[in-house]
Amino acid sequence: MAKLLGTNFSDTQSNFIKKFNDNRKQYTSLGIAAIFIFLSLIYLGPLGGLEDLGLIGQKKGDQEAQAGEVVRGAAGDKWADIIIGKPEFSEIVPNTVVPNRLWGSRGVIIDRNSSPQRMYVWDGSNSRILGFNWENCLSKTTDPANCSADIVIGQPNMNSTACNGDSGFQNFPNRAPASAATLCGLNEDQLSISEAGSASNMYIDSASNLYVTDIHNNRVLKYIDPFATDKVADDAWGQNDFSGNDCNKGQSVIDASTLCFKSNQGRLAGVHVDSSGNLWVTDTVNNRVLRFPQGSKQANLVLGQDDFTSRGAGSALDELNHPAAVRVNDEGQVYVADKVNNRVLVYDPPFTNGMSGRNFGTGFKNPTSLEIDPFQSGIWVSNFGNSVVELWDMNTESKVREVGTRGNGNVLGNVIGSIGIDKDGNMLLTPGAGARRYDVLLFAQGQPAHTWTRRLFGSSVAGNQKDAFGLVNARGIAISNNQLIVGDAGRIMFWNNPGSLSNGQPADGYAGLGSTSFSQFISGCCSVMKADKNNNLWVSAAHTAGFAPTRVEHYNLPLSIGEEPDFWINYPIPVLGGGQIDGDRGTFYGVAVTENSEFLWISHPNTSRVFRVRNPLTNPVVDVVLGQTDINGTACNRGVDLDGDGKAGEEIDDAQLNTLCYPGHVALDNFGNLYVQDHSLEIRGNRRMLIFDNSTFPTNNSEVVLAQNPVKVFENVAAWEMAFDSQNRMVMGFNQYYPSNPGDPGAFFAAYNDPLGSGTSPEFLFNDFFSMGFSAAFDENDNLYAGDANRGRLLIYKAPFADSSQQSPSPSESPVASPSPSPSPSSSPIESIVDDESPNVVITSPPDGAVIEGKPGKVIINAQATDNIAVTRVQILIDGEIMISLDDATSVYYTWNIAPKKIASGAHLIEARAFDAAGNLGSTLVTVIKQ
Repeated sequence: MAKLLGTNFSDTQSNFIKKFNDNRKQYTSLGIAAIFIFLSLIYLGPLGGLEDLGLIGQKKGDQEAQAGEVVRGAAGDKWADIIIGKPEFSEIVPNTVVPNRLWGSRGVIIDRNSSPQRMYVWDGSNSRILGFNWENCLSKTTDPANCSADIVIGQPNMNSTACNGDSGFQNFPNRAPASAATLCGLNEDQLSISEAGSASNMYIDSASNLYVTDIHNNRVLKYIDPFATDKVADDAWGQNDFSGNDCNKGQSVIDASTLCFKSNQGRLAGVHVDSSGNLWVTDTVNNRVLRFPQGSKQANLVLGQDDFTSRGAGSALDELNHPAAVRVNDEGQVYVADKVNNRVLVYDPPFTNGMSGRNFGTGFKNPTSLEIDPFQSGIWVSNFGNSVVELWDMNTESKVREVGTRGNGNVLGNVIGSIGIDKDGNMLLTPGAGARRYDVLLFAQGQPAHTWTRRLFGSSVAGNQKDAFGLVNARGIAISNNQLIVGDAGRIMFWNNPGSLSNGQPADGYAGLGSTSFSQFISGCCSVMKADKNNNLWVSAAHTAGFAPTRVEHYNLPLSIGEEPDFWINYPIPVLGGGQIDGDRGTFYGVAVTENSEFLWISHPNTSRVFRVRNPLTNPVVDVVLGQTDINGTACNRGVDLDGDGKAGEEIDDAQLNTLCYPGHVALDNFGNLYVQDHSLEIRGNRRMLIFDNSTFPTNNSEVVLAQNPVKVFENVAAWEMAFDSQNRMVMGFNQYYPSNPGDPGAFFAAYNDPLGSGTSPEFLFNDFFSMGFSAAFDENDNLYAGDANRGRLLIYKAPFADSSQQSPSPSESPVASPSPSPSPSSSPIESIVDDESPNVVITSPPDGAVIEGKPGKVIINAQATDNIAVTRVQILIDGEIMISLDDATSVYYTWNIAPKKIASGAHLIEARAFDAAGNLGSTLVTVIKQ
């Protein structure tokens, strides 16, 4: 018998689960902290030891922030036990971090006072500064020069990148404290880490001291000659101590000591020290520039605001809007790059709070960087929006030179962060975008200015070093034939003997169409994948012009190094009974396969359909199409204007029970039921999950089956790949772009003990923070493998359901039709059973007399039925018209669109009917009032 049709996700339950999880983590952290403090009192002394540990403030000698302790390795505790693609759980950046590659490099500066000269690069997304012997780097003649760092600041070694020691957000919702030895250029809660990072307009004084705006720690740090002393900060502005990292110290009212650098207008700030020792800072989010006298942490001058407690943005000459950089020339004039106002302002002494500046130069679009030219009376300005860097004469206020090619981002990108100039006039720039965005470009003195002379590092597609250790997006996972197989950013990687994996273990091999190495990027390869139980692997891959079409590739298992697909399935595909289906180049998004590849399910978001391919190994033919009522249909929600607003085929508003809109992942549970995520990247579709009864899909039909109804709906959820353990318990991750997901929102994988039951709320959430919990699979021992598409890592949970308190007594049976019972042999007549009892049916929502409104335009109707023998049909009627009718169901769910143009105001009658096999009818009515 078909299972219950799902009800709405309970906001109350969701909030309860979230609060429980958050509090549990806080209590755990508090308990661990108490033990930590107790031990420190014993071993380190009452106060000095605590200070060394960073619990009551930190000393210069601290080497790492103290993050919340997490115990890994125990089954069933909801914490991952092994991480693949990263060396340990605090790391989240793509590929492998090494001293001669960058990721998010946005700021470079040269120490011209030292001998040899030194170069510092703000490697922002790696939360570090790399220091180089510039003379050695400059002497290289290859392109790229492949410069390798001599020192690293902000990390304990050249292979670490964690923000304050923990980018994994293991103590969620609490950030790890900062320290004198850490930096944070990429915040730990960032959703899309490739679109984030930070930029720093650094400064070096005449004594070779380095000053840095530590963006996500909202502070300025001073390092006393890092090559000669150490790599630990010696002083800080913007926080009360080295452990602080909150915007404006967490205060509701700003003052003369607070700083805040991160905003929607960018993650950048600048610092300068003038000839009198005053420290100037662009307090970006507070829309001001502050001057701190030498030796003081309290500013004595503010520009852009009238006082030290105001922070509003403006465009008048006495106002600022997200200032990005500041420089002071020998005459004491202050230059400010006023980014959002598309201008550079200059302030002439004497200075007063809130004074007006004057416009300098013209034609700027989001200027982000300033640097005084050491050889002439000029100032360099990064004209960010025009992809050039310009030299302006400070006396005549005329443009002298232009570096890059105006409007061509692939030459220079959008330069952001400090500009490096050596003693010979060679210029170094960090493109913030374009083809060289993970590099530093050299523009040699005397060489053409329209293009770079040499790249210092070279860059991979995703930054850092692409090799056998690191992952980029882990979009597909399969475990079969004693191999863990992962689809990752232009390649397939595999690990043999997955049961013996350890943290950060390199892959044993690579595969993919035309694959030759781990470092290769194969365009279009490779994403969602599924393996059957008979050595077949199916992998979705995107269209690549001149190379291969949108396709689902087939591989024979186990994989060997350099394995390529032996064939693939692509459009057009013949349809059972005649015709074919075709589509555009959009990726086949979801893949699901039966045990022996008798059938292959494929979702195609761009045609808003999911289809089944019969005999995919030998004679592929489409025999089922979901979401469309004919084989040529491709529109979201079939292009119907259901809510009558004049906009046909809208997401969500025009959804019907049997329509689809940009469907994503698909999966088969242990009973063969099909699960469809009616939503896909970035955030599009109907934001729901549908379950289709296996029995509704024939295996021997002669014509294509179209637009079947699901038997259960998870409404108001934007989720990714579903995975099922041996007991049919389900887990799935979520799209954080959608705020209504369970979690915070959707930062944690969720577990469902009985997805076929009547509920739609998860039983529990896992503990590890995910930006995009995109892929999931269980192995034969019920260990869970979960991939984060944005953080380049795969987490392995040892038997996550091992905690019996989280288990359900037994999973619901597969929703299949109940056969008629056979009579028992008997020599005597069998008395016939007369069924004259009508089914009982109730409408659980909406309540009788409910007042409904035209906005948001949807009413959820739920009805449930019971019978002394069996319910055979359930229906919903509105004003006498049947809206939905389900056979072999005990519950019905219907979304009623009540937009003003479709439904008249006043009273409307909702009726629920239930039938049994004897023809008895039970019904119930409620009245609702539409305003």
